[in-house]
Amino acid sequence: MASVTQPLITDQDDNVNGNISKYSTILNTHPSAISDEIIAGEYEDRRSPEATRARLLLAIRAMCGELLCTTLFFTTMFATIASTVRNKVDPSIQAFFTAISSGLIAVALIYAFSSISGAHFNPAITFATYVTRKTSHRRFVGYIVAQLIGSILAMCIIWFIFPHPSDLYTKIAVIPPTTDLARVFAMEVFLTFTFTYVAFTVAYEEAQTEKKLARSSANVQTIQNSKGLALFVTTPQARTGFAPFAIGFTIFCMMLIGSSVSDGAFNPCRLFGPAIFSNRWDYQYIYWIAQLLGAAVAGLFVHHVQVLGLPDKKKQQQNQAP
Repeated sequence: MASVTQPLITDQDDNVNGNISKYSTILNTHPSAISDEIIAGEYEDRRSPEATRARLLLAIRAMCGELLCTTLFFTTMFATIASTVRNKVDPSIQAFFTAISSGLIAVALIYAFSSISGAHFNPAITFATYVTRKTSHRRFVGYIVAQLIGSILAMCIIWFIFPHPSDLYTKIAVIPPTTDLARVFAMEVFLTFTFTYVAFTVAYEEAQTEKKLARSSANVQTIQNSKGLALFVTTPQARTGFAPFAIGFTIFCMMLIGSSVSDGAFNPCRLFGPAIFSNRWDYQYIYWIAQLLGAAVAGLFVHHVQVLGLPDKKKQQQNQAP
């Protein structure tokens, strides 16, 4: 990613570590670190017009990014289903095509939107970041609204592009392949837990440390208890690595595993838009509860349990400070 050379907001009267403005974008620093600095609001003049304007602009940028990212992801998924339905592809092969196209587009979108909104495109993931205090109340609501609207927009694109026989929307909608709702619930909990666990372990938890290091190396004040707007799926280091591929492959595998039991949703947006167009709301509450539960448990497990017994880096830094 190219370095940002122009200051986002300048403040002639306030310097950090010499002549660096608190609200300047530092050379060779990933935008996510600077954005998080401004949004976190930990500076003494956080209520200044400049800081307020910065938070507003970054919020708009992130919400629009999440809306577009979700729309593109589900348009690809729904278009794959619509194409296979029109071509009368066998349902088992249809599930494979849908899974592989969803996994591949997820990799691309994570690379494209990770520095803008975090590329959640899943309310369950956003809920997990909320319960682990990585996302504030207002930003949590904003992301959920953007994601649900993105699901609806994806269906609008499908309506416009594809000829729509009476059963097309029903084929896209998530309807349990089995009447054993306990198995459907258990499968969705398992799928969402696994997906969220992978996302947190390869990206979210590491992102907190990496962003602190990026800020420190750029001579920007370190904020320990940050509630940034965007929880970036990939850090500057991970974006050139394999984190997006790990998440994309997990989506592919989970969709294949769940296709015969729960239709492999593990994303409330996968349900919402198609349900509106098909007017099929069969057992939606089971899916939503299972997905939010699985995501919350995975997020809390990684955030609290997995770090038990490890040294407290924050206390170590405080003890080493002069």
